[in-house]
Amino acid sequence: MSSDVSSALSDLKLFVTSWAQRPKSIGAIAPSGASLARLMTNDIERVAGLLIELGPGTGAITQQLISCGVELDRLILVESDPVFVRRMKEVFPGASVVFAAAQQMATALAHLEPQSVGALISSLPMRSMKYDDIDTVIRDAFSL
Repeated sequence: MSSDVSSALSDLKLFVTSWAQRPKSIGAIAPSGASLARLMTNDIERVAGLLIELGPGTGAITQQLISCGVELDRLILVESDPVFVRRMKEVFPGASVVFAAAQQMATALAHLEPQSVGALISSLPMRSMKYDDIDTVIRDAFSL
C-alpha cells in the first residue's frame, strides 16, 4: 500500500473516531482531501505574514500550505478537537497549534499584531454553526 493511501486511511480513521466522539463539532462526512486543499491554497504563495488556519482537522489543507512553500513557523493552527490538536502537534511540530474554538480566536490570538497576519483559511462547518458563532468568527477573522 502506498504511503499516500495509508495516510488517507489513517486520516479517515482519525476523522471518523473524532466524529463518533463529538458528532456536533464535525460538520463534514469525510476529511478534506487534496483537491479541495489545492483550491483553497491556489494563490497562497502571494501572501506575506502569518497564516491562520481555522479547523485544520486531519491536516489536508495544512499539508498543502507547506507544499506551496509556506514555512511551518508562519502557521497558526486553531483547533477545538483535542484529537486533532494532538495530531497537528505530531505531524507539524514547527507550527503553532492553538487548542481553542474559532469563536475564542480573538482571545486565543490576542498576542498577535493584526498587521502580522497575512491570511486566514477556514475549514469550519459554518452551515452547522449557530448564527451568533458565525458572526463572531467572521468579525474576529476580519479584525485579525
